[in-house]
Parts: sequence; structure tokens; C-alpha cells
Amino acid sequence: MENDINFEIYLFISPKKIAICVYQKSDFKEIFKKEVVVDNFLDDSEFRTLISFLDENIIKIEKLLKQFIENINLIIDHKDFSKVQISIKKNNYENLIDSESVIYLVNQALDQCKKTFENDKLVHILIDNYVIDENNFTSLPKNLKCNIFSLDLSFISLSKKLILNLEEILKKHQISLKQIVSADYV
Repeated sequence: MENDINFEIYLFISPKKIAICVYQKSDFKEIFKKEVVVDNFLDDSEFRTLISFLDENIIKIEKLLKQFIENINLIIDHKDFSKVQISIKKNNYENLIDSESVIYLVNQALDQCKKTFENDKLVHILIDNYVIDENNFTSLPKNLKCNIFSLDLSFISLSKKLILNLEEILKKHQISLKQIVSADYV
């Protein structure tokens, strides 16, 4: 068997449903889909339902694909995502705004929020708004000089404990988490 280089596998977990979907990378054609309705799954601290679901479906998928699944994308619909919003400002001295300036501000904001994320894993960084010389923009304008610009950011995180539990379950099938995404941002 080969590895999962030609396919993307998505595992969706919510309090009411668990689903797994396999798509061919070349045309995003659905190859396999299985879902089960559950009752308050994410309150089940032992994750028995997920373990059973994966035991039942991982081997089926690997046989169908004639490939091992090495990585999986995890989409979670969970109330325990945390959202931290922050605004950060920079004097730009009539210079052009570029992506390096934006990255610098995002990193500054991350540094300021490090303690907030001690027990969480950062899943999403969203730029909600650009404020350039007191004008609001939803995207970064090109070739614009300014004196002052700021970013309104949202950091979305999830409990490291929950993620470690999910990683341990997947490890039993020799699968790693490729990416974790909040269902609210898919």
C-alpha cells in the first residue's frame, strides 16, 4: 500500500454528529463518506463513540483506496473554542504598507497574548479589519502609504487537552493530525 498522497481525508466532529469524508485531490471528488448521529459526543470524556466509529471506517477506507491513511484534517464544531480579539497599532511614517508590516503586527499581538494561550492551541488567526490613517478596510490595499495603521485581529484557540485526546485516538490507527479547523470558519 502507498500513502495518502492523492487524497484528502476530513473528520468532522460535533456534539451531534461524527463524519468522515475522503476526497480525491485532483478534482475534489468524493470517494467515501460515512456519518453517524450522536448525542452530546464531545461531553463523552472517553470518546468511545469516536473510537468505535474510526475502528469501523479507517480499515474500510484504506482497503477502498489501497493506501494507508497517514494524515487527517479535523473539523470541529465545539463550544469550547476560545476567541481573543485584539487591536494593535504601528507608526508607519508615510511608508508603503506591505505584508511584512502586517506579519510584524500579527507577531506582536501573538507575543502579547502568549499567556492567554498557555493551555490552548491556536487554530486560526483572522484579520478582521485594517485601519489605515483612520480609514477601515476589509482587505489590505495595495501600494498605499500611511502614517499609522492598525489591525483588528481574532485569535481562535482550542484546549490542548482536547486536542491531545483526539491525537491519541488517531495514533491508534497510525494517523496524524494534519490540520485542525473550527467548523465556524470552514
